Amino acid sequence: MANYQPKEVQVLNFELCGGKVNLPLTVRLQEYPGVSDLWHSHEDFAELVIITNGKVINELQDGTALPMQSGDTMIMYPGCIHRYNRIRQLRHYNVLFAPQLMDSFLNKAGNLSMPQLAQNRQGVSGILHLNEKEQLAAISILEKMRQEKLNFSPGHEGAMLAHFYLLLIHVMRHAKIRSDKVNSATFRISQTIRYMEHNSDQPLSLQQLCNYVHMSESSFRHHFRHLTGLSPIDYLIKLRLRRSALMMFHSDQPISNIALIAGFSDGNYFARKFKQIFQVSPRDFRMQCASGKRDIFQELDKLQLPNIG
Repeated sequence: MANYQPKEVQVLNFELCGGKVNLPLTVRLQEYPGVSDLWHSHEDFAELVIITNGKVINELQDGTALPMQSGDTMIMYPGCIHRYNRIRQLRHYNVLFAPQLMDSFLNKAGNLSMPQLAQNRQGVSGILHLNEKEQLAAISILEKMRQEKLNFSPGHEGAMLAHFYLLLIHVMRHAKIRSDKVNSATFRISQTIRYMEHNSDQPLSLQQLCNYVHMSESSFRHHFRHLTGLSPIDYLIKLRLRRSALMMFHSDQPISNIALIAGFSDGNYFARKFKQIFQVSPRDFRMQCASGKRDIFQELDKLQLPNIG
């Protein structure tokens, strides 16, 4: 890890990052071609980052290294100096805003509070995590913000601000504080679920999952079902079905390819499991979603995957 050097810092302000002065709020979707970016400081804005793909080390000027991956979110406040290093297929949303916007919202929001997003001595919040379902809901809000920014229709600034406040509420309600404790069965199962979410396309076995969290098979099965209501393999199948349904909605790839990418090696087995949940064949599902007859998010709710961070 390279040491922080003050002379290397790029000072970023709100206008340089594409913000509008009359509303100190903007949103960006970013990808990184390299393995590291420059040290930079936030002069007059805070940055809410929500990672949607890949992994990265968020390095702070005091030498702190914060590993982050898909589903993680945090705020970096004005004056924070940081850079991203060890970038692996990173994609994330940045919401740049004046901290006064969040303060004003909290002052008017009655009993709402967000201690988990408060600024620490390093100029950042703690790292929170959204599970895959809640991450998708956050992306939906972020995309609405982006479209308002791009379309520039009358009232777009008010709409962006409203979506920003909805995003804060969503994070407050659903993001879980990331813990470093590894001694509780609940935490171990939660870690396994995160691992399964990020590797559902791999040929995972029950033994691999047990080994991942150093639990016996009987203990793992018991605690997993207690926490989720499902067996580990049934949960994995539902993750794969969710991924395949989303790919059918968002991509034009052949259904046979989608099944393989989602982790199903047997196309007939995939079609049978898919129809058990969604009551139609994958082909009809794709056509009905494309025509608007089915709402993709309502369809995903049929999987009944529990909300676990």
